Amino acid sequence: NNLYITTNRVRNESLINLFRSFYYSNYIITRTKEIKCDCCSQTTFITCSELPYLEFHHLIPFSTEFGPDHYLNLVGICPTCHRKMHFAKPNEREQMYQYTSINNNLRVTLTDRVNQLYNHKLLEPIHLDFLKKEKIITNEHYEQLMNNQPIAVL
Repeated sequence: NNLYITTNRVRNESLINLFRSFYYSNYIITRTKEIKCDCCSQTTFITCSELPYLEFHHLIPFSTEFGPDHYLNLVGICPTCHRKMHFAKPNEREQMYQYTSINNNLRVTLTDRVNQLYNHKLLEPIHLDFLKKEKIITNEHYEQLMNNQPIAVL
């Protein structure tokens, strides 16, 4: 009897690198060479290699909730917001998700991201449970998705 079951999932580093290049190509502020955080909208700092520093966060966690390794599940955020996403109190994270839905460079709301991930058949019930628990989706959205219906967006 194996009491501990582990899954060896490997992050797609090519996806992160491609997405980072996409951000560099499309969202650098020409005058300062910085990029705005998808959450707080503050600009990131410039590294020794003269590139804006940005971390990529899985909205549905990759390692604990088996979130999809897909660009719609990623947001480019500053290191401070990234730590907060992992360690802040739930009510503060809820506010951060609201900011991320509005401020993200892709201009795709979190509800639209969830819908698109659903349409690509990349969401499992465990993902929906996480999204509901974190208040990224409402109870009504959760029920719609659990009943195999996309979220009705007004």
